Amino acid sequence: MITLDTIFENKAVMSDKGSMLGLVGMFVLVAIAVGMFIHSGMKLDRFKSLEQGFQLPYALKMALQRSQSLYAPTYRLSLITEVCLCVLSPAFIFTTSYVNDDYAPYGVAAFLFIAAVAVFLFIYYGNIQGTYTKLLEEPNITAEKQEENRFVGIVGTVLWPLATAIFLFTGFVYGRWDVNWAVFPIAGVLSGMLSNVHHVLKRKDIS
Repeated sequence: MITLDTIFENKAVMSDKGSMLGLVGMFVLVAIAVGMFIHSGMKLDRFKSLEQGFQLPYALKMALQRSQSLYAPTYRLSLITEVCLCVLSPAFIFTTSYVNDDYAPYGVAAFLFIAAVAVFLFIYYGNIQGTYTKLLEEPNITAEKQEENRFVGIVGTVLWPLATAIFLFTGFVYGRWDVNWAVFPIAGVLSGMLSNVHHVLKRKDIS
């Protein structure tokens, strides 16, 4: 949406078409994403019983532990790549703004693309690692841990869409693409802070 709007904004005849094409493309991608969420959610429904606890046979558990050990270097490399991409992605905004302020929206588009690649790597390889962790964890998961995971999920559901809305609003309305990217690291810090505060308060209540 940002790229098409920027390409056509200097063309009086095509400016409205650029915005419209960008919006259509955005909604098409959102529709595809929602369809993928629904499809994946339906496929995962059959594994909900695992939340109640389970016990793996010893041989299978040993095989999974060996498989996890072999996967560890891949996960470590993906984690390093994700972090590097996230750290370097704002450089596109600074670089394009330094060359010419008119190129800043392209820098923002590149920033979002690189961030999207980093998020994809995080989700893809993180889900594999999470599967190993889930299958190999002790069967007696405490209610405290389950509640903590639920709280983290609620925080993420609210915080990250809000951060994205603020990013897009300040960008399109005020044109502050040069600084509004900071909302994402701030959201990350807030997410971790809220989770830690919740954990500390829960431990205090228990004690």
